[in-house]
Amino acid sequence: FPKLPKVTGKNPQLSAADAGTAHHPFLQNFSLRAFETAELAAEAGRLEREKVLSADEREALDLEAIAAFWNSETGRKIRQHAERVKRELAFTARFRPTELDNITGKQSDASLDDEFIVVQGVVDLVVLLPQEISLVHFKTDDVRAEDLKEMTRLYEPHLKPYAGALG
Repeated sequence: FPKLPKVTGKNPQLSAADAGTAHHPFLQNFSLRAFETAELAAEAGRLEREKVLSADEREALDLEAIAAFWNSETGRKIRQHAERVKRELAFTARFRPTELDNITGKQSDASLDDEFIVVQGVVDLVVLLPQEISLVHFKTDDVRAEDLKEMTRLYEPHLKPYAGALG
């Protein structure tokens, strides 16, 4: 999968974390019909005029990387189901400790067996199809191919409860 997006050095006014955060309102609000760099630039301009993005946030966007994602096999599949896409979808889910144990691979304290745990979060993007749910969690980390497996391992505990809640 192509990286989305590399932000280091795009805008010295924003930290890497702030630049990564700037991508969320863009990815939540841009038109899924815009997937070429020029169209994405027009969308970024529209979102700045509508005060969804600041000028610094707009500058921090790596529109070429975003376009590469939306033109990838994964991006094209998502766009084919645009009417079923939910972005920045908030959720609340109730889990028994054993359910979370199965999701996270960790063992909870046996004294919690009669309790439940409430998990809240926001999914970056989800495609809700009748027989399938696809979950996308955008990251702006600059990851080398050889580090992808490790990064996947690091983010997996974060994503598994999301998948469990959506399932």
